Amino acid sequence: MNHRRITVARLGSSDWPRFAIQRNRRRYWTGSGWSHALRDAWLFQDEQEAIGQAIVMQDHIRPRRFVTTALIVLDDEPITVQDLQKVLERSTVTLPVPEHSGLDDSYIEIDLDWTGLEEIQ
Repeated sequence: MNHRRITVARLGSSDWPRFAIQRNRRRYWTGSGWSHALRDAWLFQDEQEAIGQAIVMQDHIRPRRFVTTALIVLDDEPITVQDLQKVLERSTVTLPVPEHSGLDDSYIEIDLDWTGLEEIQ
């Protein structure tokens, strides 16, 4: 999963198009930092210039990474560990972020490694 965290937002009108670099859903690049206020956005006249700058910025993102143990509970179904591992490898995980958690406009990617899956007694 490689989701774009930085995009270019089209602003202005068709007669006066302007473009801003946007991070996640509601943060705009000001030229020196990120702001939730659209009025603070650094505007580009040329869309390709904005796209080029957004690509450079995207390439320099160093996300914070965390690790945890996952517990999978399965009703008493007749399935082998190997078959369960195959099912899980084809599955996706989503995380609903509660409102007002401070992470509303953050992207959280969950990548689970099922290669070490083993059953506990």
